[in-house]
Amino acid sequence: MTFRLLAAALFCYGLAPSGALELYCDFEKTESRRATDIGGLVGGFKIEPGPHFIDEAPPALAGRSRRALDLGNGFLFFRDSPDLDEAWTIHAVVRPHADGQGARTLVHRPGAWTLQFNLQRRSLDLVQSGNLNNAVGFRLPEGPADWQMWTVVKAGLEVRFYCDGKPAGEGRLQAPLGAAGQLYVGAASSTGSRPALAALDDLAIWSRALPADDIAALAAGTAPPEIAAADVLKRLPTAPFTAANTTLYRLATTLDATAAVIVPNDDSGGMALAERVRQALAAGWGLALPIRRVAGHADGRETVILCGRGMGNALTRELAANQQIVRDLAGPEVRVFPEALDWRRGVIYLGGRDEAEVMTATAALLKRWAAPERLAFTIEVLHPVQTSEPDEPVAKAEAHFASHEARKVSTALKTFLLEAFENYRATGDDRHVRAFATILERVCEIYPAEMATEVSAPTFEFHLFPQHLYLLEHSAAFTDADRLRAAEFMRAVMEKAMDSWELVNPAKSYAIGRREYYTNHYCFASRTVAVAARYLLSRYEYEPARYFLAVGEHTFAGVRDCPLSPEDAGGYQYLVYRIFMEYMLSAGTFDAALMASPEFEEYLEYAKSTLNHLGYTPGYGDAYATGMRGPFRLLRDAMEVTGDEESAQLLSLIARTAREDETFYRETCQEWGIDPALPTPADPRFRGLRALTVNPVRQKILGLAPTARPKLDKAILRSSWEPDAEFLAVNGLNGSPHGHDDAIGISQYLVGPHLWLFEGDYIRRAVEDHNLVAILRDGAGLSRQRDRIPDLERFAQVVGQTQNPERTMALLPGADDGPADAPDRALQRR
Repeated sequence: MTFRLLAAALFCYGLAPSGALELYCDFEKTESRRATDIGGLVGGFKIEPGPHFIDEAPPALAGRSRRALDLGNGFLFFRDSPDLDEAWTIHAVVRPHADGQGARTLVHRPGAWTLQFNLQRRSLDLVQSGNLNNAVGFRLPEGPADWQMWTVVKAGLEVRFYCDGKPAGEGRLQAPLGAAGQLYVGAASSTGSRPALAALDDLAIWSRALPADDIAALAAGTAPPEIAAADVLKRLPTAPFTAANTTLYRLATTLDATAAVIVPNDDSGGMALAERVRQALAAGWGLALPIRRVAGHADGRETVILCGRGMGNALTRELAANQQIVRDLAGPEVRVFPEALDWRRGVIYLGGRDEAEVMTATAALLKRWAAPERLAFTIEVLHPVQTSEPDEPVAKAEAHFASHEARKVSTALKTFLLEAFENYRATGDDRHVRAFATILERVCEIYPAEMATEVSAPTFEFHLFPQHLYLLEHSAAFTDADRLRAAEFMRAVMEKAMDSWELVNPAKSYAIGRREYYTNHYCFASRTVAVAARYLLSRYEYEPARYFLAVGEHTFAGVRDCPLSPEDAGGYQYLVYRIFMEYMLSAGTFDAALMASPEFEEYLEYAKSTLNHLGYTPGYGDAYATGMRGPFRLLRDAMEVTGDEESAQLLSLIARTAREDETFYRETCQEWGIDPALPTPADPRFRGLRALTVNPVRQKILGLAPTARPKLDKAILRSSWEPDAEFLAVNGLNGSPHGHDDAIGISQYLVGPHLWLFEGDYIRRAVEDHNLVAILRDGAGLSRQRDRIPDLERFAQVVGQTQNPERTMALLPGADDGPADAPDRALQRR
C-alpha cells in the first residue's frame, strides 16, 4: 500500500454538528498543512496512480476553479469525520472514468452506509451497511462521460437526488442508516476496495438537508461556503457615529423604589440577610417590600435591591463582570443605578462582606434618601480607598504618547483609561470622568495612524472599554461629544478586529454554521466585538452590530463544552475558558449549573491535581520553564460561584507560598479576601499516584486516533501538601498546540522547597531536542523565564557541574537518535 499526503483546501471542523458545512475541498491549494488544522485529512491512499491534482476546471465551476482531483485508483480518508445522522447533504462535481466497471464507491461510512454508483446500470445508490434491502436508488442521466454535479439530500428517511442542480429522483429508506464510522471518499474500505475511479471537485458535506434553492445556487456556480447556515446574519456596512446621524440614548436619571424587590444572595445566609434589609427599609421608608429570587436581568422589570458580596447572585455577578460594582469588596458601599447596563431596570446595591457592613450601607442609603421615590445615580464608598489625583493618569498618558513605545492604544486601554475609570468607580468624583474623557480624545487621535501599521486591533484589552461606559455615562461630566467619540471608537475597533486574522476564520465558521474550538487570540477578539456590539445595540440599536455579536458568541459556543483547553501549556490551558467565563458573566448568560457539569468538574480536578505543595503547576509547553500559577483564577470562580472550600484552601496555599518576587499572587489573593492560613485539602485523592487522561473532546480536537485504552495526559505523584513533600509530574501528551512535543517527560520534580528537575524542551520539534531535563541544585541558578537551549549545546551528554561557570545546574539531553516519545533518561537524585 502506498501512502501519499494530499494537500487540499479544506474547511472541516471537529465538534458536534449544527446544520453546518462540515467538510469542503476545492483542491485549489497545494501547500502542506497539519492534519489537525484541516479536520483530520490523513491522505490519499492505494495503488498507483493514486490521487493526483489535475489542472482542469469543471464547466459549472468555471471562473473560480482551476484544478480538480483525480482519485486514480486511490481514495481519501477522513479520520475526524462529521457525525452525520438524520439529515445531511453530500455534494460533488464528478467525472467517472469511462472504463469503470461495476459498483464504484463515492462516499463510505464504515458500519453505516455507502453512496455508490454504477455506470453500466446508470444508477446511484445509497445502501445501508449489512442490509442491502434498506436502500434507495436513482438513475443517472444518459450522456457522455463528462463532469456532472451530483447532490444527495437526506432528511430523515426521505432521500432526494439532484443532477446539475435539477431534481433527478427521490426515494424512502426503510429504516435509519446510522451515523457511526469514519469517512472514506472514493473507496469502500481501508484496503481501497471498489475504488471510485473518478475525478471530482467541490466536494462538500453538510449536516443538514439543503433546500432546492440552495442546490440550484450550487449549480449556478455558488461556492459551498457561501451556502450559509440557516438564520446566519450577513455583515453590513457600518456608518460612522456623528452628531448628524446619531440619536443619543438618554438614560433614566431617577428610579422609584416603592415597587422594588429585594433579591437574596444564593448562599445559605442570603434569605436572612435580605430579611434584615427588608426590616430596615420598612422602618426607614415605611415600605413592605417583597423578597424573591431573580434568575437574571430579564426576570422582571421592577427595581431590584441587591445586598452583600459582589458575586452573591446572578445579578451582582453580571454587575461585577461589567465593572459596575467591585467584585472584591473592601467594606460597605452604596450604589444606585437608575438604569443599569442594558437591563431597562433600576438597581440599588448595598455592598458588604458581612451582615454588619450591609446594614451600614443600608443606613447610609436611608440617610442619603429619606424617601424612596426619586433616587438618583449614586456612588458612596464607606471605607478608605486609595486613588490617584485626576491629572496623574492624564500626565502619564501624555508622556507615553510622546514616547517611542509601540502599541500606545493598548497601553492606554489597560493602564491610563483603566486608572481613571477605577478612580471614578471608587469615589464618584466627576473629575476622574473628565480625566477619562481627556485621555480618550487623545487615544482616538492616534488610533488611525497606529492601526495602519498593526495587523490586529487591541483585542486583548478592549472589552473593558464598553463596560466602563456603562458607568461613566451616568455622569453629566461625560458629555454628548464624549459619548459619540466612544461609540465611533468602538465601531472602528470592531471593523479592524473583524478584518484581522483573529476573526477571519471565526467569521467563516459562523457563516457556515460550524462550531469550532478556537484558542486564545480568537476568543480575545470575539469577546471584544461581542461586548462592543452589546453596548452599541443597547444604546443605539445599531443594526450592523448584530452581526459582530453573533460571530463573537458563535465562537464561545464552540468553547463551551471543552473547559480544559487542548493547548498543552501551563497557563494556556486556563486562558480560553477564563475568557469564556468572563464574557458569559458580563453578557448575563452565565448559568451557574455549567460549573456542575462533568466537563467543568474534570477541569477543576485537573487544576487542583497539577498544583504542587508550593502552590504552582509544572511549566510544560509554552510557559515559564519552572512553573506557573495558571489555575488560580479558575479556583476563585469555583470558590465564589459554587462555594467550593477546597478551591479556597488552594488559593490560601498560593497566597502563603508565593515567592518574595511574586507579589502579584500574594497581593491578588489578599484583594480577593483569601485567608492565607486556611488548611490544605484533606481529601486523600490528592496523595499518591494520580493519572489524568485525555478526555474524548480534547482527543478529537487534537486529532488523536481513538483507542480502546485512555491516553495519558499527566501523571502526578504527591506525598502530601506539607512543606517538605515530594512532588513528581510527568507529561504524557505529545504534539499539542503551544509546543509540548515530549511525551512521557518529567515535567517537574520537587523535594520540599527545592526544585530538582524540570522539563526543558520548550517548543522543540526535532528529535534531538526531546527528553531534555534541567537538574538544579536546591532550586537555584535558573530564573523563571522562557529559557531556550542554544544550538551549540545540542549534544547527547551531560553538561556537568565543572563545565557550568556558576556550578548551579546541569543539562541532560536525550540521545540524538532517540525516539521523540522515549522516556527521559533515569536520573539519580543527588
